[in-house]
Amino acid sequence: MGCGGGLRPSPCRLFCVAHSGAGFRLRGLSEGATYRVKPLDGKLVEKQGILSGSFLMNDGLNLRLEGDFDSTAVLLERID
Repeated sequence: MGCGGGLRPSPCRLFCVAHSGAGFRLRGLSEGATYRVKPLDGKLVEKQGILSGSFLMNDGLNLRLEGDFDSTAVLLERID
């Protein structure tokens, strides 16, 4: 996928399936890069749409998942 340090950045899709109340720290991103984060279904808790690779890998995304095996999808796009 192109979200890391590849030659041509391209959007990545993050699909999450988990038990309720989940936070996800991402791996393999460029720490100094900036990413546009676009929820595809409104279950992303973070309101800002632009986050650093460092934030995404260390703090992660907070997702509003309820019940057993709820799921969501988030689109990540490196913008710098």
